[in-house]
Amino acid sequence: MSDEYKTSYSLLERALDLKDETAWVTLIERYSVFIDYLLRQLQVREEDVSDVSQEVMLNLTKNLEKFDKTKGRFRPWFSSVIRNTVKVHFRKLNSNARKSEKFQHEYEFMNSDDSELDQRISAEWQDFLTEQALNNIRGNFRGQAITVFELSLQGVPNNEIHQRTGVGENSIYKLKQRVKRAMVIEIKSLLKELEPGS
Repeated sequence: MSDEYKTSYSLLERALDLKDETAWVTLIERYSVFIDYLLRQLQVREEDVSDVSQEVMLNLTKNLEKFDKTKGRFRPWFSSVIRNTVKVHFRKLNSNARKSEKFQHEYEFMNSDDSELDQRISAEWQDFLTEQALNNIRGNFRGQAITVFELSLQGVPNNEIHQRTGVGENSIYKLKQRVKRAMVIEIKSLLKELEPGS
């Protein structure tokens, strides 16, 4: 990536100029995985994910100039764009189905409190970052290191990790610490890229 796109805020400012296609492509690349991930977590039907994702990006195009970095970070603001887009999508489904049991989830989502939805989106964001960071560092480790770390994240005790993997208990602690250090660095890098101002 060129130096001019390293700073996320400068990328957002460049994306405001709709003629700067490179900035928009970069912005879409950075956030499209999270958008699709979040839409699935919010139980948007698989056949609708692509359309709703495009609608999110269209709404981002329309509303990006309203983002004011002095009033808060980009990611919570962007999450509200996603939340509102999903609400509109579910509202359309609901108007077609008139609260049939098939669309009960969509009806409940539409009528949920925004702060409750924002908390859920924030939790999904943390899960997404963890998953992305783990995927990004996976190739940096050999052997059982990632498996040991994933089992520890699931709350599996060291003696059971030893039984499942054959890795000695002293090595388990060292592997977990090595992967954890790499995760912290990777999450910081992702935050710098995806969440300006954090």
